[in-house]
Amino acid sequence: MIKKPDDMKGMKIRVLPSEVHSRFFELLGAVPMRMDLTQAISDIQNGTLDAQENPYTNTTTYGVHQYHKHHTVSNHFYISRAIMCNRTQFYDWPEQLKQAIIASAEEAIHWQRNQIETDVKEAEKLILDAAGQIHNLTVEETALFKEKIAPLYSDAGEQFGDIPFDLLENN
Repeated sequence: MIKKPDDMKGMKIRVLPSEVHSRFFELLGAVPMRMDLTQAISDIQNGTLDAQENPYTNTTTYGVHQYHKHHTVSNHFYISRAIMCNRTQFYDWPEQLKQAIIASAEEAIHWQRNQIETDVKEAEKLILDAAGQIHNLTVEETALFKEKIAPLYSDAGEQFGDIPFDLLENN
């Protein structure tokens, strides 16, 4: 069970194919293996990978909870999907259409945020029913992780400025 950064030393962990994810886990002493989860499943099954980082819903959808019995909830990344369209085209559309699209998007976002709560509870139950254990990091444990990844914040701060981090800390 991972409760402190030292628990991750040398651990081979599947991460998203992203520089930020790799750097994050390197700072914690792990060996990040950047790959899509579908590629990692056989490595997880045969024990080549020690761990993977994913939300519960991915873990259970892909059956990984059958192999990885220890789950630590760290809330270390928030990943969302944007709803986008061409700005020029959007502003050329009739006002009624624009308002309908905005209202539909807001409704979909609200529905999805409620649905994910249900999905997470169902996935937690699947994990526990498969003899899995779940550990939610304490405030003190989280502080140890934040200390280790501080260089990532300063790197990202140089790239993006302070506003995104202020929003995260204050919400």
